[in-house]
Amino acid sequence: MAVGEGVATPQSLLWRRLREKLLLWQRLFVLNWNLFKASRIGVVGLAIMVAFVLLALAAPFMGLRDPIRWTAPDEDLIDVAT
Repeated sequence: MAVGEGVATPQSLLWRRLREKLLLWQRLFVLNWNLFKASRIGVVGLAIMVAFVLLALAAPFMGLRDPIRWTAPDEDLIDVAT
């Protein structure tokens, strides 16, 4: 038998417990996702929420005007012939 073989160090026990907890969380996530996926309205709601989050993240790059400092143009841009 080699030195240190079969002896559990505190670090190896910590990693084993962490791995077991991670596998448990993964199993629970997959179980809950499968239950959630069965509901069409839930998936549609999730898709709408993701779309709003993506839109909110992209808003600074869309070139929108600042609503507080915006002023109307001096002249009309559309010429209406009467």
